Amino acid sequence: MWEFLKSAAENGSLQSVLLFLGVIAVLVAYCGKHGIIKWHTDKVTIGASEAERAVIRQQVEWTELEVQSLARCEWFDDVDQWRTKYILERMFDEILQWIIFNHIKDSDSYISIKQEKLWNMTQMLVEKPEFTSDEFKDFVFQETDKIIKRLVQLRKSYIAS
Repeated sequence: MWEFLKSAAENGSLQSVLLFLGVIAVLVAYCGKHGIIKWHTDKVTIGASEAERAVIRQQVEWTELEVQSLARCEWFDDVDQWRTKYILERMFDEILQWIIFNHIKDSDSYISIKQEKLWNMTQMLVEKPEFTSDEFKDFVFQETDKIIKRLVQLRKSYIAS
């Protein structure tokens, strides 16, 4: 086997084929890096790094504005402001993880898992009755649904353009 590899490596035509394949690989990598070639599948995206960063930036900015606006929601008028701020900051951190891992989907099963995750997170943070009520649970579930659907919509609008 080693003799075959040695004779194949000494063969001039094999060396030129390998050199050609190497040049093609370098060209594809260069074009992908600069966005000239784009290839997008479910698992791998090549050549869209700038567009991907723009999507993530927009998603983060929108999420920050949305979570800040939740603090001014009428539901939080009669509850502890500092606990509210803490809970919303932790929710924002969790949503940032979803954005960073870039796997947000608008399927019902995905949304229900994320709703439960945020709800359980808030229950671990605070034991006050206003934050354990069914009204607050509905609030968390509705807002999580709204945020996820908007993040998916932002991604689709950037991918389409």
